Amino acid sequence: MAKRNFYLNYELLRQKMADIEKAVSHLAARVAKEAPVSYADCFYILGKNGVISEETARKMASAAKFRNLLVHQYGKIDDCKVFDILRNDTSSLLRYVEEIKSFLRTVE
Repeated sequence: MAKRNFYLNYELLRQKMADIEKAVSHLAARVAKEAPVSYADCFYILGKNGVISEETARKMASAAKFRNLLVHQYGKIDDCKVFDILRNDTSSLLRYVEEIKSFLRTVE
């Protein structure tokens, strides 16, 4: 049962990161008038343009690279690493959401 729940969460993570990819790509293109060359590049563009902090940009770019590993299954996926991220490493994503919300309040 635990392993099944783990893989359901794993799939949910993949889907949500794909949703974030679409939104952040459009935001980077509109705000910076710069087309990102990769999913990770979207976050660097947002950081460079003050939409999110540089630290959050680096962490989210790292998460984007990890997402690509999950989605495209480049190499062998380490279940323990995925589990650890799902369980312990959500603060960067929460910080990113808060920073995006703060930015959006400035443009309303």
